[in-house]
Amino acid sequence: MTRPFYRVILACLLLATMLVPVAHADLGLDLKDDTTWDFALGGFWADSSTSIQVESADGSIGTTIEGESTLGWEERTAVPFISVGYKFNPRHSLLLSYWSLRRDGTKDISVDILVDGEVYTAGTTIDSEFRTDIYRLTYAYNLYSSKDSSVALLAGLHITDMRFKLRAIGNIGLNFETDVGAVAPLPTFGLSSSTRFGENWYLSLWMQGLRLRYENVEGRLNNTSLSVTYKPHKRVYYNIGVISFDLSVKGSDGSLAGEFVYRYNGPFISIGATL
Repeated sequence: MTRPFYRVILACLLLATMLVPVAHADLGLDLKDDTTWDFALGGFWADSSTSIQVESADGSIGTTIEGESTLGWEERTAVPFISVGYKFNPRHSLLLSYWSLRRDGTKDISVDILVDGEVYTAGTTIDSEFRTDIYRLTYAYNLYSSKDSSVALLAGLHITDMRFKLRAIGNIGLNFETDVGAVAPLPTFGLSSSTRFGENWYLSLWMQGLRLRYENVEGRLNNTSLSVTYKPHKRVYYNIGVISFDLSVKGSDGSLAGEFVYRYNGPFISIGATL
């Protein structure tokens, strides 16, 4: 069965009116120098946990599925990212970023699970996949800058393409599958800061949080990121840091309801060049 996950879309859109994750790494331009283009490539090693619940149109409460324990997804996942930035002048710049997360597994489930009106019985071999592609266009306004520090306000568009698939295999008489997903264009707002603490060294920090309840939608978001940048040359830089991300959205409606919880923590590293 394939249906759009409307309540998750609504919940994400409401969450996005507040603070959302600004970056998975220090991907922005150095607004104080004379460079125009910025290119970065990197990845992070995420220790992830994912919980998904999809209820059916008739109001049946779906089973809460822990992706790692129930479906056999790997907890540790390497996630690549890429970004391209353009600076119009010392105060205004644009940044386009993309990163992708894939989780999949095949496992014999030990309990019955109900997903979007379909019952997968204990002992069934389940082939599953969870995919998230994120595209982000960010405008940065350099609010404050000095010789050794800077603060920028960020706003933009954050497009998240999520898809969750289940398929029963190896069980005679049980050959259905579940396919739910959402494409959410999200407005984003945030704050970034950077401080120089050596000849070629910078420290960047993000701290964000949100709790939201609106009618039949609940949401929670917490995001913290700390990174160190080393610039051995004016045109080249390296980043290393850690990130913690926790997102939960839940919606209930007469036609469709569901819950999505996603957390990850881990280090990241990247290399960048400016022109």
